[in-house]
Amino acid sequence: MGGCDKARLKLAGQSLIAHILRRITPQSLAVAVSVRQNLGDWNDFGLTILADPPDSEGPLAGLLAGMEWAAQRGLDWVLSLPTDCPLVPSDLVMRLGLSLAKGGRAALAASGGRHHFLTGLWSTALLPDLRHVVLVEKLRTVREWAGRCGALVCPWPDQPYDPFLNINRPDDLALAQKVIGQSLPWAGAVVLPDKDNGQPLLATLRSHLSQQGFRISGLLQEGDRSQDRSGICLRDLESGKSLGIMQPITVEGCCTVDPQAMADASMVLRRCLQDRPDLVLINKFGRLELDGQGLADEMMALLADEIPLLTTVSQNKLEHWLDFTGGMTCLLPGDATALRRWAGERLGSRR
Repeated sequence: MGGCDKARLKLAGQSLIAHILRRITPQSLAVAVSVRQNLGDWNDFGLTILADPPDSEGPLAGLLAGMEWAAQRGLDWVLSLPTDCPLVPSDLVMRLGLSLAKGGRAALAASGGRHHFLTGLWSTALLPDLRHVVLVEKLRTVREWAGRCGALVCPWPDQPYDPFLNINRPDDLALAQKVIGQSLPWAGAVVLPDKDNGQPLLATLRSHLSQQGFRISGLLQEGDRSQDRSGICLRDLESGKSLGIMQPITVEGCCTVDPQAMADASMVLRRCLQDRPDLVLINKFGRLELDGQGLADEMMALLADEIPLLTTVSQNKLEHWLDFTGGMTCLLPGDATALRRWAGERLGSRR
């Protein structure tokens, strides 16, 4: 790029680093910028500026500075990002974190068959080892460091565009200019503990958005699986009608899905395809859907027709959801503020 400061390159009227900060700040407790030299040049961003440790250089020196800073504040994890990657996903931290749920001290982003070694989530427990390899062994490459600490890999789809596009050439900047305004993934999924259907959370979001004049349709599952399964139903948000989706079978206390009720639920979602509401809520991506049954076809049709869809997914079905959407989804925590932000970004573009 002609030796310019890439972080300050303009994309859609904003600097590359401004795009990154807008996407990453809601995912972080604190943000700092690691620089090699000329610290004063960065004061206008109003952020903590970290200089490379003495007698160190290369990307690992920046990671070490960030990890030292985080450890001093008692933080357990550090997210690293290059300043020339303005399209990073809004669920970056959550996906990387979930990939480490079964153990691990580091995770890297990947897309299009490529590992993005500068985009990773690192445990500050790695600090003593990192300090040694940077200051004593003089290691410089993140690739080798990632291999040493057994970093896991978390993949993203690279279509319709690569969310980890690096701006290294004028052509890259031109491509980013084309895709920066493209639609965000229409699918959102609130990742919840097993057996938590998230009904109160989505009902609150629906009330908030309806008060703002948005049309919210869909189905909210009501009832508790841990108690009387026969009381589980789907509530049509447009008509208020309750669809009892479970019916008793011959074995006392056992229930199975009512085919007629599921057919009625299917019609509710097919009506959404015709009426095109601003948002469809369905807190039901369960056993039937992950097997391609239940409401799977209707959910896929909504996404194919670019109608925003928000559902809930239990942690034990998360991999199935990612397969179902081809990774074209935004994972969300069970937090009302995060849901409102997600909905605002997608519904705002439909006004």
